[in-house]
Amino acid sequence: MKKLMTIVKILMFSTLIISCTFVHSQGTLKELDKDYGFRNAKFEMPITSFKNLKEYSIEPTTYIITTDDLKLDGYDLEYIQYGFTEDYERLSDITIQPDGAVNCAGVLKYFQKIYGEGQKIDGIEGEMWVGEKATLFYGGDFFVIQCNKYLNLI
Repeated sequence: MKKLMTIVKILMFSTLIISCTFVHSQGTLKELDKDYGFRNAKFEMPITSFKNLKEYSIEPTTYIITTDDLKLDGYDLEYIQYGFTEDYERLSDITIQPDGAVNCAGVLKYFQKIYGEGQKIDGIEGEMWVGEKATLFYGGDFFVIQCNKYLNLI
């Protein structure tokens, strides 16, 4: 089930980024590009620079960091999942899974505070922030931050 959810999330995110026309939010999308990842995990970092990686799902192979702080601005996270390029060399995407609806709403407010309001997506509960270098997608109960350079690899 976990494998299927991961595949569905990636397919949904990839389809949205390719097929939607985006209007930038009034917030600070420059911060999304400046962050270029999440916390200390920056896109394009080699997999060898990550400590305490544990395989989380098989297809596609993703990892968690066993020592990750599973709090974000006081909100509980179930996990933070790291995806790498097809050759498993560079960080390409990060999935943040809040622990329940209350924590998810809080994480959404946290990202809105930093990046402004995201673009609403017709027919889907969610928002999207598209910077020049990175994209953040909120899918109703999860968040994916992805390096725009690797969008075509998924």
